[in-house]
This record gives sequence, structure tokens and C-alpha cells, in this order.
Amino acid sequence: MGHTTDPYNAVALEWDQAATSAAPAYRVILPDQDIDISNQSSIVFSIANTETDQDVDGADTPVDITIVVEDELGNTSRLPLSSVSPLLPMFEGALAKSPFALFQTTKEPLFQNYAFQLADFIANNPALKPEQIRKISFVFDQSEKGSIMIRDIGVR
Repeated sequence: MGHTTDPYNAVALEWDQAATSAAPAYRVILPDQDIDISNQSSIVFSIANTETDQDVDGADTPVDITIVVEDELGNTSRLPLSSVSPLLPMFEGALAKSPFALFQTTKEPLFQNYAFQLADFIANNPALKPEQIRKISFVFDQSEKGSIMIRDIGVR
């Protein structure tokens, strides 16, 4: 996975549970070989919250999602994103076009780096075989709706 500061090199995902019966998910399938995963490994990725609508009452409830890992035997373990850190709302920055321009507020996606220890997933489900993990899913079942970008998904 190449590291880049280009936000558009990210996968943009948006969901609304009112529109679907099952929880939407984004799945990443890992290659069968050349990937060395052990219980010392961690799953890393960056997520930015790109939701611009405020709640009607102005309350910013943090968006949360579930990270699910699955090994090739079908054992799964899940942890909420918030167990590592809550996802911050979009970053508001002031942008001046020229020295005399009025300041405009822009909202920019703020990428946060996450590292989930595989040991935590294994503690949740001791049957999980780290060296056989094949699938990482981001399941949108914690927040009713949202809009995020994900990039730099990897294992280290």
C-alpha cells in the first residue's frame, strides 16, 4: 500500500440504514500469500469523517463503525472503531483567497490513523487464527448513517 497525502486516493463510503435492511459493509480481501500475520500484528488504516450535515439539533454524535476480521475457517471477531478512538467530525478551517478576501469556512476531511491490535481481536474470539486472516470488513452498523473516506489499509 503506498502512502499518499492525496485524500482522493481514498475510498469514499456513504451509508444510510433507513435505505437498507442489512448493515452495509466494505470488505477487503487479503492475498493468500506474502502476508505475514501473527498475534503481534496490527491492522492499520486511516479514516476521515466526510459527513457535512449537522444533526438537526446541532449535536455532533461521533460516527462509529465495526471492524470485523475473519480467518479462512470462517472465525470472526469484531471491535468497534471507538474502542481505539472516536472518529472526529470534519475539520473546519478558514480559507482566505487573497489578503482582502472575506474568510470562508471550509470543511476538510481530517484523516485519523488507526491501529487495531490483533491480540484484541483474538481475546474476543480465541478461535481466530491470525496467520489465516483473509478478510477485513468495515461494517456500518453502529451509526444510522454517515459518510467517510478510508485509505492506507494494511497489516503491520
